[in-house]
Formats: sequence, C-alpha cells, structure tokens
Amino acid sequence: MKYLTLIYYDTFARLFSAIEDAVKQMEPSADFQHMAIFPSGHLYMLSHGRKSKLLACEIKKPSIPKTVTSEADLEKIAKYHATVGARYGDKYLTALRDRAEDYVSYWKGVIDSYDPDVVIFSGDSR
Repeated sequence: MKYLTLIYYDTFARLFSAIEDAVKQMEPSADFQHMAIFPSGHLYMLSHGRKSKLLACEIKKPSIPKTVTSEADLEKIAKYHATVGARYGDKYLTALRDRAEDYVSYWKGVIDSYDPDVVIFSGDSR
C-alpha cells in the first residue's frame, strides 16, 4: 500500500517515522511519501532516510500545472489567514489566494501521480 502523510515540525516527523516503522513491520512493501510544511520536519525525515518533500519549495516548481479553482473555494481555503492578515490589505489577500491555488494544484498532482491508498493529514481545523 501507498501512504501519503502531511507533517509539520520535527516532532510530527518523529511520530510519522514511528508510524512508518510500525506499518512496515506488518507490511514490508509499504511505501511512504511524507510532505513537510516546515523545514525541520523535512530535514528530520531526510536525515533518517525517509522520503520527504518540502511543500513550500514543491508548490513553486514551474512544472506544476495550474488547477482551476473557483474564487469561492479559494476564499474558503484562505479564510483563516485572510481574517488574521486583513490588516495588510488587498495585496496580501491576493498573494494568499495565489498561494492557496498553488497548494490545490500541487496536491491534485500528487494525488493523481502517487495514487495513495491511505492519506494522513493530522492537524487542526485551519
């Protein structure tokens, strides 16, 4: 089976490393791909021989085809940060929507190409 995970800091990386080890004891052919939001999680995974990609770098690659995302969906995705960052004005909100669209495009490509059997996104509601 293929497992796709979203990790944050190195503490999350340790948890997901333990999950990967436990799964591979039962299923040696299991394939894990870890996606890291922050460099500490990504570097932890790499230093422990795990497959990891740093999302902030991945979403900016020119080879990522843009996914058409409605304005309404971009508003929903960016709502938390748009509320917090509203004081920075329209340029901030435009950049936020552009970044949300980059993430949507990237994740669509990952799901289509990697075709995971299990996806683990652990975190809060933001």
